[in-house]
Amino acid sequence: MTIPRLGMMLGLAGLALALAGCTSTTPLLSTTSDPETGPPATSQAAYGHFTDIPIPGRAEMDLERSLILGSADEWLGRVSLGTSESVPEVFDFYQREMPSFGWGEITIVRAEVSVLTYERAGRIATVQIQKSALGGSEVSITVSPKGQPAQGLQ
Repeated sequence: MTIPRLGMMLGLAGLALALAGCTSTTPLLSTTSDPETGPPATSQAAYGHFTDIPIPGRAEMDLERSLILGSADEWLGRVSLGTSESVPEVFDFYQREMPSFGWGEITIVRAEVSVLTYERAGRIATVQIQKSALGGSEVSITVSPKGQPAQGLQ
């Protein structure tokens, strides 16, 4: 075996090992508010540096189902999370914490797929929560700019 070919094979083996260690989720640290001091000054999120939405403790981001454009308080898109917490626990968490981050409640529906909708600074946040097939909960948070009412529907 020639030296260049051996080097290429070792390089490919190293790449395969590196890829085998990759996962499609990223752990996030909790970003709950403190009742005495309000929301945290800076987010502890490991990915995306979210400063305007609460993240349940021990949540993991599903990178394949998340799409984030922008950062800090200006991001838009969808964040998909998985957590070991039950659906009622996650529902209560978002109902309690979203106002602490400056989000005003628009509507809340507690059902098999629960939906909480909030408004803040010209943006709308929709939080969908459902039971995960493997236990715990799946959470999808979609944030988009607030649309303008169509003419004649105001």
